[in-house]
Amino acid sequence: MAHSGSAAPTALSISGVLRFDRRRPDGEILHPFAGAAGGRGVWVVDTYLPFQRDYEVIPKRDFIALPRLTSVDLRVRVTAKKII
Repeated sequence: MAHSGSAAPTALSISGVLRFDRRRPDGEILHPFAGAAGGRGVWVVDTYLPFQRDYEVIPKRDFIALPRLTSVDLRVRVTAKKII
């Protein structure tokens, strides 16, 4: 059975998105912990911002467009936290 390229995402397809933390352009770290189908069939990712102790919901497409977090990114963010 062939799969269509326009098939709707499933919970299984979102699980791979949850494997890696991401870094926003401002240096903030996003830790994904859940994904769900939002309105109009748009998938969203629930994230935790550990240094702000806050939560943010972001469209899956926007989340995966962000770079994966590296150890350097984490060290930079830790240093920024100490300055603030």
